[in-house]
Amino acid sequence: MSTNTQEELADVMRPSYELQSPVVVRGAVSDAPAIKLWQSLPYWYQSFDKEDQFGGVEIGGSYGSNDMERAEIPLQGYLQYLELFEERHGRTGPDDPLEIPTSIPIEELVYMAQNDLFPSLYKNIRVPRFCEDQSDGVGNGRLYSVMLWLGPRGCVSPLHFDPLDNCLMQFVGRKKIWLYEPQAGGWHYAGHNDQQSNTSPVNPEDVNGDQYPLFAQEAPPKIQCVLNPGDLLYIPSKWWHFVRSLDTSASVNVWWR
Repeated sequence: MSTNTQEELADVMRPSYELQSPVVVRGAVSDAPAIKLWQSLPYWYQSFDKEDQFGGVEIGGSYGSNDMERAEIPLQGYLQYLELFEERHGRTGPDDPLEIPTSIPIEELVYMAQNDLFPSLYKNIRVPRFCEDQSDGVGNGRLYSVMLWLGPRGCVSPLHFDPLDNCLMQFVGRKKIWLYEPQAGGWHYAGHNDQQSNTSPVNPEDVNGDQYPLFAQEAPPKIQCVLNPGDLLYIPSKWWHFVRSLDTSASVNVWWR
């Protein structure tokens, strides 16, 4: 479903928020300047033109990997990395989002994940009004964070849940998401293998039934979707989700109550 106004977006979101059920709103942010501007690496270079600007990155797959390192690197240097990655591995993944992606060595994956949206980029997006205004009747209008996710194809956020409601807005490239309803039991193996208490070591793309038999036997049915540029996904609090970038991708998520 596409929307053109903040009122229409709130009307579409309200039933799902009340039911605490995910929903994809197609075209919800398709009028944002980021849809066009963020396609261009020169625009990113222009936005990150200060030598003392740094961002946090995950090196080596995702934070669900024991081999992953978190580091602060210059933003200009990260853009150079994206250029080199695309020369080596390409910008886009398979046309069929359900196709198993070609393996990319995890040591070559560097994901600028979960950074506060840089001030120079706020003018390119539109935070849904209901995240800040309770009069829309979609939550209490309490905005907590606006985060940027930028990276090449193949980057992953492991299976996890967030304590707050989440609007994930896609601006560049595609992302594939698996969602699982929160249910009692240990099917998710949260906290196992030195994971955080809200994170699972299970890879839902390739479940090892011998290692994680409860997941294979008891996991609730998955909901799978692909976000295209301009789409918004509502992820209710405590819903488990796994995210893979199918292409070079730029997203913004908003956590609110």
